[in-house]
Amino acid sequence: KEKEVYLNFHFSEPTLRMDVFPNPTSDQVRVQLSNSGRETGEHWDLSLVNSEGQEVIKRAFNGTSYVLDMPPLASGTYTIVLRSSDHSLQQRIVKP
Repeated sequence: KEKEVYLNFHFSEPTLRMDVFPNPTSDQVRVQLSNSGRETGEHWDLSLVNSEGQEVIKRAFNGTSYVLDMPPLASGTYTIVLRSSDHSLQQRIVKP
């Protein structure tokens, strides 16, 4: 007599997290990517998008941290976007 056997596998990806601080800021803002951005060697692009959807800054991101200078930018709400070939992370920041 045959028996059925069920196997349950659970694979989890490392959690990606983008930390942005301080927020709000009028001077500099640090963007840090935690976990696998450092470990996989993925290429990341960092963009800063204004409230009208215009990309005002675009830089290569080394996968650990980056400091954005905010003084040249107008006051308002911006979205920091980090993209790799497999991931996309977003965080809003405010420049008073």
